[in-house]
Amino acid sequence: MDKHIVLKAITELEKEKQEQKISEVKRIVSSYLEKIAEQEDIAKNEQKKLKLLKKDLDDLKAGRLDKIEDRQKNDPMAKGVSVIIIQRVEKGYLPFQPWRSDYTLNDINSTVRIDVTGVFCQNFVSGTYRVGNKIINF
Repeated sequence: MDKHIVLKAITELEKEKQEQKISEVKRIVSSYLEKIAEQEDIAKNEQKKLKLLKKDLDDLKAGRLDKIEDRQKNDPMAKGVSVIIIQRVEKGYLPFQPWRSDYTLNDINSTVRIDVTGVFCQNFVSGTYRVGNKIINF
């Protein structure tokens, strides 16, 4: 056999092996990138949930139950994330000051139902709360 042909065949085989290794490394990198994109989507979704919860709490503190109710009507995620379900009691509805209207708050974690106004929440939400091992002044 011709030495030249054998050397050329060996060189081509080495190139093929190297290309296979490169292809495998690229597949691994692609898998990492897909996993990162998936986790970023999850984190983005969790950040949106956190933002909704903080908005609800801020609106509860401000007595703006109307804003929570509107958010729950317009955003399915807001209704799914929220700790309470808010419904306006129509008989006490004041269109020019919706936060002064009567609302029913239903705690999704228990059977508690509270009839309140936004002003009531505004006056009595503030305080010191123990959450786990933390004490939070709100």
